[in-house]
Amino acid sequence: MGPQRGGRRLPPRNRPAMSPERRSLLLESLEDLLLGRSLADRGEERHAAHVRAGDAGGRGRGGNEQVGIGALREGLTYGALRDGVLAAQAVVVEQVLDLGLDAVQRMGYHRANQLERVIFAVARVTGRIVDVSPFHPGVYAGIERGAKELSLKASMTTLDLTTPSTRKDAVAELAQNANAGVILLATEMISDDEYALFEDFDLPLVVLDGWSDKLALDCVTIANEPAAYRATTLLAEKGHERIGYVGSRMRIKNFPQRERGFRHVLEDMCLPFDEKNRILVDPSPEQGYLELCTWLDDNPPLPTAFFCDNDLVAAALIRALNAHGIRVPDDVSVMGFDDEQLCQVIQPTLSSVHVPRHKMGEMAVRRLFEQTTDIRLAPCITMLHTTIVQRQSIKRI
Repeated sequence: MGPQRGGRRLPPRNRPAMSPERRSLLLESLEDLLLGRSLADRGEERHAAHVRAGDAGGRGRGGNEQVGIGALREGLTYGALRDGVLAAQAVVVEQVLDLGLDAVQRMGYHRANQLERVIFAVARVTGRIVDVSPFHPGVYAGIERGAKELSLKASMTTLDLTTPSTRKDAVAELAQNANAGVILLATEMISDDEYALFEDFDLPLVVLDGWSDKLALDCVTIANEPAAYRATTLLAEKGHERIGYVGSRMRIKNFPQRERGFRHVLEDMCLPFDEKNRILVDPSPEQGYLELCTWLDDNPPLPTAFFCDNDLVAAALIRALNAHGIRVPDDVSVMGFDDEQLCQVIQPTLSSVHVPRHKMGEMAVRRLFEQTTDIRLAPCITMLHTTIVQRQSIKRI
């Protein structure tokens, strides 16, 4: 949705034509202004070109267009430029405003109408993660808090992307929410095709817990690799030299990054790694538990510690170890990731990487709001750091 004035475009008028050269110069000057650059930044030759254009175009039209160029030279804000031009003839007002909107669009900015509410859309691609993870309720609590601070309404919905043939319709229906912005929980979104559904999305959009490698979307996510690096380093510092890795067989985008952080510690500290101790299981807690029990039935040689993709996998591992008479942490230490509530319920209590879910939600709301208020805002990926919470599941050896 491109920028509009008051929600509509003004009707065309019979206006004198502007030369292509002058239009190009004025358009570039508006871009300079919107980006905060002065004419001096382009050099004396560019400045002289503006002066010549002003001499040629200002005469014969009462100097009205010269008002716009003069405002640009003074480095005034867009609002001040608009006010100055409004004092000139209406014909020139339309020309300059149209050029200003063209400049905004040329730089890739899209301004929405006034933001009134925030929609937290949970993208459900398979349901294997979002249906069992308690992650997004904590995020939504932060969204509600951030929305309230900005006097915005908040709501949560499920975006059904399970059927490829109906995905475009589901996204199009979401885009029909006027005066809304969308925070998209993209935990299960992995492929470029899934992100491509939002390439021409009409509403302000922030992707949460995911990112696109091809599209320049605003994203708020976790610094997964540094978090896993610090967690594995803690295990190594407690004397563990043989550390295993247990993860989900469904490789959402977060998990490979966490595994890279884990492996980097082993490389940096010259610790050996037996690929037989890299175990991938079903993401559901019960099925993951059964698969780990099957693995332990063969009495494999165990490392002294495991780093796990997430808390659900870690909890399943602790259950399986306990069922086979392997004590945690006396025989094997276990580190989780996410710091869900179950970490404090399971026995022994689970050490984990704490993810600031509330803060992620609040930051996503703020970013969404800035999309509608800051014309110079550029899309970016914001990564939040984590902290480690030590509980009973790890020990020094």
